[in-house]
Amino acid sequence: MAKRLGVRGEHLRHALAQEAARVMAEHGIRDFLVAKRKAAERFGVSRASASRWSQQKRRVGHVAPKPLGGDQRSRHIEAHADLIRQTYQARPQVLLRELREALQERGVAVSTSSLSRFFARHRITRKKGLCTQLSRSART
Repeated sequence: MAKRLGVRGEHLRHALAQEAARVMAEHGIRDFLVAKRKAAERFGVSRASASRWSQQKRRVGHVAPKPLGGDQRSRHIEAHADLIRQTYQARPQVLLRELREALQERGVAVSTSSLSRFFARHRITRKKGLCTQLSRSART
């Protein structure tokens, strides 16, 4: 699991970039790679982190960390939301395992747990009906 850097981490990223620029200017170093390495050594950061941060600065213009957590995979199952709903509405008593198999026959590979989360996200309740009729004379 990645460590969350927070405000100190963002400051460290900016300070590292500034230190690399300072090293280049003061020592006449033209190779940015060498300057990054010296700055990383000064701040006690790995060379790989310094390299990633500088690439991110060039690519997106800042060194702030990306957001952590959140849903990363639901877009796969959401792309098939209409098919899932149609299949479920055709057979509301279907088990998740059976629904997964029916979807797999149509080329949609999902797990039963992702189907369960899909139904929860869409607030679709899946209450089972009674398999037998209720007794009118006595409680069963």
